Amino acid sequence: MKGQLRFNEPEREESIPSCDLVAEWEKQLRQYQLRVRLGETVTDIQKTDKFRVLTDQRTYVCDWVILCVGKLVYLTKLDIGREAEPKVFYEPPEAEKYQDRDILVVGSTNEALETALGLSNANRATLVHSDPELTDAEPTVVEAVQARVRAGKLNVLSKARVKRVERDSVVVETPSAPALRLNNDVVFPFLGIEKTELPLDFARSTWLTSATGTSSVTSCLC
Repeated sequence: MKGQLRFNEPEREESIPSCDLVAEWEKQLRQYQLRVRLGETVTDIQKTDKFRVLTDQRTYVCDWVILCVGKLVYLTKLDIGREAEPKVFYEPPEAEKYQDRDILVVGSTNEALETALGLSNANRATLVHSDPELTDAEPTVVEAVQARVRAGKLNVLSKARVKRVERDSVVVETPSAPALRLNNDVVFPFLGIEKTELPLDFARSTWLTSATGTSSVTSCLC
């Protein structure tokens, strides 16, 4: 199905940074004036002569409902205990909100490397990962990280793991230091996906709702 949302395929052996792709989509959303409601959860879909879509904030009345609910994603968490959670964030940060901070990024995924790159300009950033080499991320992103390390703007600890997160520091185990303590204000772990799950209960309820009447609900589980 062809639409107007633009997606340029990369050249061979090149990649599109996720930040650039999101910025391009946001530009197109403004161009086509598509009404987008962020942070709003659909709680129910009811069928009358039309559809009533109930959310945690308001109600919408429409003829068609297209569900693109995707999958429930469960991220791999750091095994550090609940006491560390107030300073541990599993969502990509807005880089401009962090200035002159001691930041630890954990993982070897594209998201981890891109986060470390984005935060290393205005902060003291350290990237910690358990692998001997950075092989999970795109080559262009790895090269950018290596360039930032050579410039002295990013610290990388390989074959390392986070042992403990404390109020003003983190303790990291490395091959040469079993309890390396680093000053720290915030931790961003990006360790990949533990599991995914289809939201089948919600999808089944909408399919049953649309079994009668002339209006339609279309579900897309991607």
